[in-house]
Amino acid sequence: MDRRAKRRQRDFATVGALPERKQQRFVAEYLIDLNATAAYKRAGYEGKGKSAENAASRMLGNVGVQLAVTAAMQQRGERTGITADQVIREIERMAVTREAICIGVLLFRYFPSP
Repeated sequence: MDRRAKRRQRDFATVGALPERKQQRFVAEYLIDLNATAAYKRAGYEGKGKSAENAASRMLGNVGVQLAVTAAMQQRGERTGITADQVIREIERMAVTREAICIGVLLFRYFPSP
């Protein structure tokens, strides 16, 4: 194993150990909306259009960034106590409620009570 590989292995031994401050910022920004290109720009990296999109994709391919994102998502889940299944169920409940309200409004509008 060469020196770089050893250093990289040591750096990523601790989950979330990112060598650059901008990478740490990228992870924090990515967790806001899961938009890598926007997170890349908000983290302070320069890039426009496809170049920013490609660089953001490469950033997500970085093993250290992947570990940090995974760890941060897990910590957020533990902190909030909310699972993805709960979010999906709540969205479904809201959609059904909204649909029922729309149907009620239409019925009232076109078939008013006597």
